[in-house]
Amino acid sequence: MLNIRATTDDEIAIYALKQIALEIGATEAMIDPNCREIILEWIASARKVDQYQGFVAEIEQQLIGFIGCQRYQKGYPQIIHIVQYGYIWGLYVEPTYRRQGIATRLMQTAIEYLSSINCTQILLHTSQVGQRVYEKMGFQISNEMSLKIDEN
Repeated sequence: MLNIRATTDDEIAIYALKQIALEIGATEAMIDPNCREIILEWIASARKVDQYQGFVAEIEQQLIGFIGCQRYQKGYPQIIHIVQYGYIWGLYVEPTYRRQGIATRLMQTAIEYLSSINCTQILLHTSQVGQRVYEKMGFQISNEMSLKIDEN
């Protein structure tokens, strides 16, 4: 039976983020050798400042999925109207358990948590594969844009 629960085991987030990076085309060589320390430091700060919470999905005590969420501070002052943003990141489900509604259940849990800490709008970044899950849940493509700066 599927169980979704809050977790404070940040090692799970490290595993999930590495798996996501590899699935979107990164190689082991591209992943910072200090990624464990980087992620743990980032989560510790997010837990203090932004009410970070991680959730895991498990079946018979076997971890099969993860999601992280927190309050999100935009990169500019909110002067037009008050919106409290939440941010969802690191959604990962083990490949053999995909397409069974587990990602949706993790998302619902994260959305409920963000609502409980008074978030009124949720942001996330996604891959092409994940986009379908989010659109089914009511997420809309936004006007965010990005520019890759040439390192030369």
